[in-house]
Amino acid sequence: MNIEKHLFISFLSVCILFIPGLCFSQHTPRADNSGGSYYLPDILPDRLHLEVDPEFSWRLYYEDNISGSGSDSDLEDFSNRYKPKVDIKLDTTFLSLTGSSEIEVIEYIDEKEWNTVDQDHELTLKYKPSPRAEVFIGGSYSVETDPDRYFEDDGSLGGGFLVRRNKNKTKYFSSGFDYSLSARSSINGFCSFSNFETGVTDDSDFYTASVSYLYSLSKTTTLDITGFYSLFDYTFGGDAQDGDTEFLEDLVAGVDSFELFFDSDYELENYNIAGGLKHSFSDDCTLNFNLGWRYTKNDSTNKTVDPATGETITENDTSSGDGFTFNIDFEKKFADTRLKIRLNQNVGNSPNTGASYENLRLIVSLSQAFTERFKSAVSLQYNKQDTEKGDEFGRGIDRDSYYASAGITYQLNKICTLGLRYNYSKTKNDISGSDSDRNTVYFSVTLIPQRPYTIW
Repeated sequence: MNIEKHLFISFLSVCILFIPGLCFSQHTPRADNSGGSYYLPDILPDRLHLEVDPEFSWRLYYEDNISGSGSDSDLEDFSNRYKPKVDIKLDTTFLSLTGSSEIEVIEYIDEKEWNTVDQDHELTLKYKPSPRAEVFIGGSYSVETDPDRYFEDDGSLGGGFLVRRNKNKTKYFSSGFDYSLSARSSINGFCSFSNFETGVTDDSDFYTASVSYLYSLSKTTTLDITGFYSLFDYTFGGDAQDGDTEFLEDLVAGVDSFELFFDSDYELENYNIAGGLKHSFSDDCTLNFNLGWRYTKNDSTNKTVDPATGETITENDTSSGDGFTFNIDFEKKFADTRLKIRLNQNVGNSPNTGASYENLRLIVSLSQAFTERFKSAVSLQYNKQDTEKGDEFGRGIDRDSYYASAGITYQLNKICTLGLRYNYSKTKNDISGSDSDRNTVYFSVTLIPQRPYTIW
């Protein structure tokens, strides 16, 4: 990535984090030695509150496709999973610090070579310089190996498909602000930076920046206008460079089945502007709808090896295009039943394969509280990723993915909850002709103290 883009992202981060605090702070006047006055923020807190909320769970898993490989995979096993977690919350007059830390120790009964430790740590600091303004900065670090992880993630990275099991390491940083212009309108800004290591990259980046304006048309309806920018900067390498290329079928199919030659670069810029409405029909029913337009530009260097001659072929590819984006969120509560429906279309980016695509996603979830102790949840998800080779995304992808989950929980007593859950996932790639599917069942025991520990 060139130096101008680094400088742009750095400058934008500084502006989003610090300028609102400098402009919108309420200051306390203090006399200087010359009899004049200067202004400093009122930074001494008059209250301090710290809570620590620990949790521990044990799960007994069964998987019929541990590796996430093709449909003919017969690698199945049970595993014990131990997951300690702790949440912290620190509040002062003007500062709020929240964070969580968890690790998941995965131990298989027979297939011990797949034993691993996943982890997720995050921290967010919020500062409220005045009643009308708030700024924040946050960061996280995670290590994940779950082949279903992109069905759980609803962000712009990923986008709902089953992957081969490999270790993803992600470092994530974000900052932003929220400022009330008036009683009916507000503006907020956000920027983020992600750096990740996966099976096909040692060091790749993802940048985002956005600004939103919200205006309350009435007590039940809010107008939202948002401008968004993202940059996906990918360099191929990683474990696959040592010959572990089983999970690269999508990429190989996208470059005319030549062997993937590492040190290729893939860069995608996406500009998007969208507007929409959020309307509350009642306390139990809301609808959020927005429609947008995107402009997408791909600038990549592809290095492949001709299998017939062994010659390295280097191609520089630049392409661009545009399209519509939309998002619809509907939520309705019927007594003790809650229904959620999400339908959206936008650009998706895969850190697992270094590819971008237009992603259509439908999620339907239903939760039911039979009693205060006994609850259930069902979720269905469909994703369609479709691009033509040579369009603004560069590579050809035609992929359908399905995900279904159903589970029940029962609160045994004040600190112990039992759970049972089933997950099914399937991805079909029409270009490479490959299929992958997984069935997962687990029983869980979760221990949570009746209330958080208050330190002071």
